[in-house]
Amino acid sequence: MIYKIFEDGDELFIESNKGEVNVTGAVQNPSVFIWDKGTRAKKYIKNSGGKTKEASKSYVVLPNGKTRKISFFRNPRIFPNSSIFVNTKEKKEKTEGKFLDDFTKVFSIVASALTTVLLAQRL
Repeated sequence: MIYKIFEDGDELFIESNKGEVNVTGAVQNPSVFIWDKGTRAKKYIKNSGGKTKEASKSYVVLPNGKTRKISFFRNPRIFPNSSIFVNTKEKKEKTEGKFLDDFTKVFSIVASALTTVLLAQRL
């Protein structure tokens, strides 16, 4: 019994180990590097100019689809055709003056309630 895996016109692409490493996200200069054996994730981020001020968590997506986190103690090995993503922090709503606005609202409600109580007692 002969099993036919390929049909006429099928194409087979074989990647070489001289792959690329893509660094994107919150880095100074998003780049594509030629993979270098032994170079770890933080080195690729550093070679991209480092993280920006808005940077938060970083991840490596390996060619097989697995994801590895990059942190202070974790510096994963990089394989050919990996991608490194540096996320950005969520921008928070400015709350400048919000305390003062809330305080004046609460104070005015309390003052009006006390005024109502005083007027009701004097009737």
